[in-house]
Amino acid sequence: VYLNITNISQDYVNVSRLYNVSNVSGDYYNVTIYTDNYTDGTWVIQVYANDSDGNANNTQNITVRFDQTIPNEVNITSSHVTRGNYSGTQTFNFSILDVTAGGGSLWINISNSTTVEVVRSTINASNPSSIYWNVSVDTSDFVDGLYNVSVTANDSAGNTNTTLVILQDIRIDNTNPTGTVSCSPSTVTAGGGVTCTCSPSDGGSGINTSATINPATSTSNTGTFTQTCTFKDLAGNTGTASSSYTVELSGGSGGGGGGGGSSSSSFSYRKTIPVIADDLKNLGTLTQPVGEKERVKVKIASAKVGEDEVHYIGVRKLTLTSAVVEIASDPVRIELDIGEDAKVDVNDDGFYDVYVKLESITNGKADLLIRYLNEEIPEEKEEESVDTTGEIVPEEVEEESSLMWLWVLIVVIVVIVIGWVVAKKGKR
Repeated sequence: VYLNITNISQDYVNVSRLYNVSNVSGDYYNVTIYTDNYTDGTWVIQVYANDSDGNANNTQNITVRFDQTIPNEVNITSSHVTRGNYSGTQTFNFSILDVTAGGGSLWINISNSTTVEVVRSTINASNPSSIYWNVSVDTSDFVDGLYNVSVTANDSAGNTNTTLVILQDIRIDNTNPTGTVSCSPSTVTAGGGVTCTCSPSDGGSGINTSATINPATSTSNTGTFTQTCTFKDLAGNTGTASSSYTVELSGGSGGGGGGGGSSSSSFSYRKTIPVIADDLKNLGTLTQPVGEKERVKVKIASAKVGEDEVHYIGVRKLTLTSAVVEIASDPVRIELDIGEDAKVDVNDDGFYDVYVKLESITNGKADLLIRYLNEEIPEEKEEESVDTTGEIVPEEVEEESSLMWLWVLIVVIVVIVIGWVVAKKGKR
């Protein structure tokens, strides 16, 4: 028995060699072929056999592939990169390039990049199609830290390619980041400004600053509000932190009027809005947001031709639903609920001069509609200076003034008594 071997992948180049064939038993023979004597490729082995009479049979052909080359390229095709940060279950994708046999198997080794200790030596990959392989790794099986990933690939001929390291110093991080939120100021007046700042931290992969969301704040309503900040580290772990701030209406109610009339010294306006570019008559209607302890300065035509009087429309006290509005120079205070209005004669000429309406209260400010009037006061209301659906708040009377009149009265009585006694003695 002898063999004729033909390379069919190289234009049928014939290589004939004679091999010693051993008769194992009966009609069974075997022969050993050293494939490293042949180039990689597909070969046809023709078997020739003679019997003892010299009759030959060469009808048996065997097609085989000789492959002495390891898989020449192992690539990672997923998005994983050296020194990347990862958490949860990660699926690594690879491709194997082999010029001859193809197929085979693939597995990965994961080792601690600091101690070079192999933490998990073999994780087998699956072969979904062609040259592509994938393997899923649950990173929670590992302690947070730095790791190297190496790949071993076999082709179907048994040749092995062991890469040294395909991914180096990847960080496994399954710990959520922590953080704090601080709101400044912690107590703010309605309509004021407050800022809540998020400060996250992470001892592993680090904070992904672009994924940190600072809470939006609002002071349009009163109460205590909790703000929550969300953040994420570079491995995709998330965390939250919260803090609170309080919105209050500003305190302060006064004993006297503002803007020119007599008033208690304990009250003063903190802001005057000078709307004095023109006479209110020419301006017509004015819409102005006015905060607590703020006032609007306006000009109203005087009874004297060519002269204008300066008056003030201020908010002495503000709640969520009402405002105490003061109209001065001769102060008149009116408590208006939202939607209520008032008319005032500011110069005692028998005509209403100013109309004020509380339209709404927004962001801690009273939205006042102010309009010029020239409306005669009806006879039956001659004694009244204000026509309003709101409540007129009386001017506070200072206690010192009442006591002064009492002392004057006592002095007068004493003088009269002394005069009477002196007169009595003179007659004697």
